Amino acid sequence: MNRYPLWKYILIVVAIVFGLVYTAPNFFGESPAIQISSVKSTVKIDTQMMGQVERLMKDRGLQTDGLYFDADGMHSTVKVRFSDTATQFKAKEILERTLNPDQEDPTYSIAFNLLPNTPQWLQKLHALPMYLGLDLRGGVHFLMKVDVDAAINARIQGLQTSARNLMRENDVRFYITYGTDPHASEYMADCWKENAYLTGFLGEACTTVVTPEEVRLWTDSRYYLQAEKELAGTEIILMRESEID
Repeated sequence: MNRYPLWKYILIVVAIVFGLVYTAPNFFGESPAIQISSVKSTVKIDTQMMGQVERLMKDRGLQTDGLYFDADGMHSTVKVRFSDTATQFKAKEILERTLNPDQEDPTYSIAFNLLPNTPQWLQKLHALPMYLGLDLRGGVHFLMKVDVDAAINARIQGLQTSARNLMRENDVRFYITYGTDPHASEYMADCWKENAYLTGFLGEACTTVVTPEEVRLWTDSRYYLQAEKELAGTEIILMRESEID
């Protein structure tokens, strides 16, 4: 019969117990939750948000299974646990309407989430469920800042380059567009807005001349400031009233 030192048996038992403890959280499942975070660097979330959310839930008669404040580095969040998804959806609608009165400029991100049902004593040991790969079941919030002016200017320059190439290929010396339709209508149909489409200038009193080498736009004194702003960053040459060359 093979015999080993006692310390080896003890080591095996400790390894098995260790493995069972850190495997156990995977069997407790998860509960639906709501996660609240700030989308503005000037707005910080603190423990007062927990009290505000708790009062909102009580006033609306929604039962919660716990509120948690998570200060992870510089980004703090408040998480609210619920017993079912129906309550979770109602709570999200209430929080969106209350915390973000201006939907065009929201202050907080209100996102669906899932919280583990692992007992507190296991969580204190950092025994958490194991997720396979990137877990996006609770949703993900992306905030993208786009330089709209630069994107528009790049699009306009691309159109002008295409137009010039076509003019060279077809031996066209120049092309003229106007800011109005042939009837000088107050409200133009989209089919007559070729000048705005080609240059990005939205003023009415203007004439644009496109040649294979350059683009020049003439307008009067009413639109000087507007033209300077809307043509900034493009290669279009602004010609003020009475300027010939």
